Amino acid sequence: MGKLEVSGTRIANNALVTPNNLTALSGYVQQDDLFILGLTVREHLCFQAMVRMHCGLSKEEKWERVEEVLDELELRDVQHTLISSATNEVEGISGGEKKRLSFACEVLTSPSLLFCDEPTSGLDSHMASSVIDVMVKFAEQGRTVLTTIHQPSSLIFSKMDQLMLMSEGRTIYLGPASNALLFFNKCGFECPSKYNPADFFIDALAINPADPERSRKKVEKIANKFKESRVGIDLENEIENDLKYLALSEETVSRSPYKASWATQFIALCWRNATNVRRGGWIVLVRVLTNMLTALSFGSLYMGIDSSTLSGAVSINGGLFLLVAVLAFSNIFLTINVFNPEIKIFFREHFSGMYRVDTFYLAKGIIDLPISLVSNIAFLMVFYGLLGLSWAKFPAVLVIVICTVISVSSFGFMIASIVATIFYVLGL
Repeated sequence: MGKLEVSGTRIANNALVTPNNLTALSGYVQQDDLFILGLTVREHLCFQAMVRMHCGLSKEEKWERVEEVLDELELRDVQHTLISSATNEVEGISGGEKKRLSFACEVLTSPSLLFCDEPTSGLDSHMASSVIDVMVKFAEQGRTVLTTIHQPSSLIFSKMDQLMLMSEGRTIYLGPASNALLFFNKCGFECPSKYNPADFFIDALAINPADPERSRKKVEKIANKFKESRVGIDLENEIENDLKYLALSEETVSRSPYKASWATQFIALCWRNATNVRRGGWIVLVRVLTNMLTALSFGSLYMGIDSSTLSGAVSINGGLFLLVAVLAFSNIFLTINVFNPEIKIFFREHFSGMYRVDTFYLAKGIIDLPISLVSNIAFLMVFYGLLGLSWAKFPAVLVIVICTVISVSSFGFMIASIVATIFYVLGL
């Protein structure tokens, strides 16, 4: 199978648009709703405001905007409700509320251009209609809303202003949604009465596996008809004029995708991680108790050994090796398991211009380090006491253990990031 080659030029306001510029000027509501577990709706919006809104705004102005968005997206009633729970012991918000929360995150900065990727997927007809109403409200406020949508109902289709149909990589129609049926009538394809126009367009443009050649000829006929129409000719001329203007102009819009400063990103990430850890405090207790029981199990093997003898010294030496090995491997795998569930959220938020890579890793490491140290020191104290070694040497051993935990945790982050990057590149 040959590789897909994509080419073209993105132009906005007669200027070449780069990925960073587009991120800074627009919002993107993705199809999948990904959130950090353990945060409430308000806490999630507050974090988004800290990293998305311009650093020149005061904290009061950001919180005021959060209040406006809560009312605008009708999330006031669930503002203190957890988005979701890792243990399912607390009921989170509904699917429609999650979708509205995704919209709320994107409109915090009042972008003039909003992209929506199948915003109604997975929602029932009532929830889907409410989401579309939100998009219509944004459009009425002067924003441009572009969306791809999967089999919209007739009610949803009736709320669309402009419609673009594509098939086999060609533009089939571009113009007012209300005129699309008239265009298809001129092409010899009439929509039955009381029939959903969206379903009619899908049936007309779909490639039938039983007769693909006939389907492709039909699509080509409609595409050529649009290309030869007045709208199609005007569209081609407009594109050519934009490309000529771009070739003559040396002006290129250049903007940083990050709106918050490095310090603001770091503080916001630390606050989010700490809030998430605080809500899962029982997990920390479980880790400490598990480490103490593990130390008791391993340490009981070395109880009563006389370290003054050669065989005893060899056994104690093996115990110290076991101490380092358990701390190393347990912390590596624990770090990988903790980091991997958040990797999709990290990629989405990082490429949306919310924070840098270094701020994410530093904040993650700093918040997780105290918990890791407490559980591992608990392991050390139990295991060290069962070995029967001198407590006078304990501070030196403690320093070695702390350095070991920091080193192996960093190594675990490295392994997790490499594996996650490979999976991301391969699209797994």
